[in-house]
Amino acid sequence: MSFCTHCGNQISDGALFCPVCGVPAGSAARPPYKLLYEMGDPEDVRENGTLSLFCYLSILLIIPIILKPNSDFVKFHTNQGLVLILFSIIANLCFIVPFLGWAVGAIADVFAIVCIIIGIVNACRGMKKPLPLIGKYQIYKY
Repeated sequence: MSFCTHCGNQISDGALFCPVCGVPAGSAARPPYKLLYEMGDPEDVRENGTLSLFCYLSILLIIPIILKPNSDFVKFHTNQGLVLILFSIIANLCFIVPFLGWAVGAIADVFAIVCIIIGIVNACRGMKKPLPLIGKYQIYKY
């Protein structure tokens, strides 16, 4: 067994690429393409990984902000949580409009639930991966 030079995960001996980050096995340099996400600092993730999942549970995102305001990993997931909360508020405002608004609001609420699950999984895995469609916006500076 060898280890990836980019993310540190184990790679089986016959593998051509790292199964986690996709870097060619045996490559000492960063990949020639831009990664879609980056792994958090291992020390920061170990200390704050579990705490960061609260960022996706609505008002509970206050807990990580108060406890670990200087953690880059917490700041990233706090921003993702804030964007998700704003998206949910806008989605629920769609319910004011009859019929079409109800359909749009229902679809948006399902999307928000999927984003919550994706965000919690990313936080638990130690990834700083933006949420689909809405994760590119930055509200909280990190």
